[in-house]
Amino acid sequence: MEAVGIELPQQNTGDTSFSCQSGAECGTLDADLAQLTDDLTLVVEAWPRLTDAMCEKIVAMIRSAD
Repeated sequence: MEAVGIELPQQNTGDTSFSCQSGAECGTLDADLAQLTDDLTLVVEAWPRLTDAMCEKIVAMIRSAD
């Protein structure tokens, strides 16, 4: 079949797939990610209502965890 127009070559430059070895691991990852998303959403939505002192304390706790 003759090529028509611009056709980009199909190349795989690295492993871009994600696969789970077992259902338990995948389920746990999904549950952990859901909780993380919920917690992060809570913080992001509350941030504008927090005092500067509260924001500074939160940032300090995060930095001390590294």
